[in-house]
Amino acid sequence: MVVVPLILGTDENSYTQARAYHEAYGRQAVVCGAGILAPFYHTKIAQVHARAGFSSDVDVFAGLLNEVWASRNSDIDNFLMIAPTEEYLHMLYRALDLLDFSPVMPYPDAELGVALMDKSYFYARMKKLNIAVPQTLIAGPDNFSSQVLAGEQFIKADDYETFNSFDFPEKHKGFYAQNADEARDYLSAVFASGFTGNMLVQTFISGDNTQEFSVNGYRSADGRTVFVQARSVLTDTRPMWVGNHLLLTDTDRPDLQDLCQRAVGGLGYIGFFNIDFKADVNSDVPYMLEMNTRLGRSSYYGLLNGVNFVEHAINDAEGKEFPEVVRRPFSWITALRSQVANQLSGVALEYFMDTVRYANTGNALDYGFDDDPVRIQRLTKLRESIGRNLGW
Repeated sequence: MVVVPLILGTDENSYTQARAYHEAYGRQAVVCGAGILAPFYHTKIAQVHARAGFSSDVDVFAGLLNEVWASRNSDIDNFLMIAPTEEYLHMLYRALDLLDFSPVMPYPDAELGVALMDKSYFYARMKKLNIAVPQTLIAGPDNFSSQVLAGEQFIKADDYETFNSFDFPEKHKGFYAQNADEARDYLSAVFASGFTGNMLVQTFISGDNTQEFSVNGYRSADGRTVFVQARSVLTDTRPMWVGNHLLLTDTDRPDLQDLCQRAVGGLGYIGFFNIDFKADVNSDVPYMLEMNTRLGRSSYYGLLNGVNFVEHAINDAEGKEFPEVVRRPFSWITALRSQVANQLSGVALEYFMDTVRYANTGNALDYGFDDDPVRIQRLTKLRESIGRNLGW
C-alpha cells in the first residue's frame, strides 16, 4: 500500500509536514493551496498546485483535490490529508462528500473535530476528565459587564476563526487584564466591533511565558500514541501574535504526558493534535489551556527531538508499526540564531548555547536539500523582516 501526504495550504506549518515526509522517504508530497507562499517558492520537496478560491470556496477546494487525485490514482493507493489550520480542517470536513476518493484522515471524525474548535466545549470535556483548566466565564454582547473576574484574567474568543474576521483598534489575539475594569473595557471594545460570538474570560495562571509548554502528538485508532514536549523560552508580544512561540526547547515532564494521554483517550481522539499548557509558577500545577485539532505551527520541534509525526501517520495508515524514536535535545526558532541569542542571558543563554542542543537548533524552512537560490534569498529576507518586526 502506498500512501502519500496531500497537504493543504502553503504556509510554514504546511512546509513542515512536507519536509517531514521528504526526510522520511526522500519523495515529494502533494500540496494544494490558494497561492504559493514563501516556504514553497521554487521548492524541490513538493508538487504544488495552486488555484484562486481554494481556501474559501468548497467547490473549488474539492474540484482541485479531485483533479489531483485523478492525476495520481494510478501510482498511489490513497492520500493522507494534512491540514495546517482549523479553517482548512473545517473546509476538508465540508468537502468529504464532494470528493471522488476516500482519503486517510489523521484527525477525529467531523462531529468531534468541529466540536473541539469551540473552546468552551473543550473545557467542559476536560473538567469531566479531572484535568485542570483555568476558571472560565463566558461573556456575550448582552452580559459581558457581569462576566468578569476580580483579579488578573486572560480573555480570548471562543471561536477565533470568526473573531479574527472583525477589526477594531484594541484587538488582541489574547488579552491580559489586570482587573475587572480593564476586562470590561476590552470586552466593550470587542462587542462594539459588531462581533456577536462568545468571549472566554479566564483566571490568569501565574507566571511568565517560561511556564508555558507545548505538546504535539499523534494517536492511532488502536490507542498507540506518540508525544513530543517543548518548553517556551521566548514568545511574541505583539497584539495579534501574542503567545506565539519564538523559541522552544526540549523538556520532559511526565505529568504533561499523562494529562495528554488522559485527554486524547477520554475524548476517543484519533490523529494529530497540539495541546498547550501553563504551569502555575507558585504551585507548579499544569493547566491545560487549549487543544488544536492539528499539529502546531511549531511542530518541527518533533523532528528535532527525533519524532516524525508524518511517518507515524503513514505507517499507521499502511498497517505498519510506529517507527523507532531516538530523542535528542533541541531548540526550535523562528528567527536567525544570532537574533535569538541576542535576546537571551544567564541560564537561558547557556542552555541555548549548549553544544549538543545548539547543533540541533533550527526551523523547518531551513532545509539544506531545498536549496534553490531564489527560495533561499526570499526566506532570508523573510527572516530579517521577522527580526525587525519583533524589534530584534
